Amino acid sequence: MKDVLKIAGAFVGFLVGAGFASGQELLQFFVSFGVWGLAGVALSTAAFIFLGMTLANLGSELQATSHKEVVRAICGPWLSKPIDLLMTFFMLAIAVVMLAGAGALLEQKLGLPVAWGSALVTLLVIAATCLKLKKVLTLISSITPLLILVALGIAIYALATRETDLTTLNQLALDQNAATSHWALGAMLYVSYNIFGCVAILAISSGAAKDRRKATWGGI
Repeated sequence: MKDVLKIAGAFVGFLVGAGFASGQELLQFFVSFGVWGLAGVALSTAAFIFLGMTLANLGSELQATSHKEVVRAICGPWLSKPIDLLMTFFMLAIAVVMLAGAGALLEQKLGLPVAWGSALVTLLVIAATCLKLKKVLTLISSITPLLILVALGIAIYALATRETDLTTLNQLALDQNAATSHWALGAMLYVSYNIFGCVAILAISSGAAKDRRKATWGGI
């Protein structure tokens, strides 16, 4: 059970980080479609479950110590190299966006200059990456339950204290800029760029698990 929660925590933790990096993702991929955005949420959830289960199972089967082993198994020896390079740049882009967002948040809440805030968070990230793999996974998975509780708390509070009827809220949602022309396409695009970054964390965390069933349940 511990391995399952560790893999699941790392998976969800990355999704929260990459999927909410700028704060605009949910608005553009889901909220902007109004009620149909809920169908998009259901579709993306199903896709995340399937892909997470598949990647975790593969990582455990290969006993992967690097995402390259999983990428090579999926893409082959030739295509895996450019995919790995693309994945590296993608992760770098996510890191830049998240560090910039962290700097802006610290400026808003604490009055700290953006550059200093981003530098502080960068140092914390570097310190975390210097830890052993098991400690990093434990750190990520231990924070994830708190993130889920905070998100649920905010959602419940927002629903309980809303002063606007659902029809008006739906219209306000439809007025938002959409990333795509259809809710299903938006959901799949959201899944695709998030799962692309999740390959690394799922491969390594599930590769450390000796039991494939635990890895599979962690991906689910």
